[in-house]
Amino acid sequence: MQTFAQFEAENRLNPDKYVASLDEGGPDGDGEPADAEALRADIYRVKKLEEELRERIPEAVTVSIFSINCKDIRNLYTGKY
Repeated sequence: MQTFAQFEAENRLNPDKYVASLDEGGPDGDGEPADAEALRADIYRVKKLEEELRERIPEAVTVSIFSINCKDIRNLYTGKY
């Protein structure tokens, strides 16, 4: 559990709610919908976060004589972005 504690933000991320919040003007829903520049900046920010996540989680980890495939969990987390 401690190993995955660093991925708490990714665990809580709900892509559908996030996109809906952009249409409603932010997480509180009290602003204007995001304009093209704000969407563009957000896309670049999310791409950067996705790339950082890909660097943090290797595709496989070798433990003694075993090779543990981490590709599925890596794709699950990066797929949320």
